[in-house]
Amino acid sequence: MSRSSPSHSNGTAEPGGPLHRHVHQATGTAARTVDDVAADLSARRRRVDREH
Repeated sequence: MSRSSPSHSNGTAEPGGPLHRHVHQATGTAARTVDDVAADLSARRRRVDREH
């Protein structure tokens, strides 16, 4: 067990690995949140335009 196998050391960073999948999910959630914020801001702007 003195030598570490290459597949064991970089297995999580490979595409399709658990770490890669987690990063992808987090990025997708962030993008969805940004879209929601942008939609909320544009809706608020429209409300302000109607009031003035």
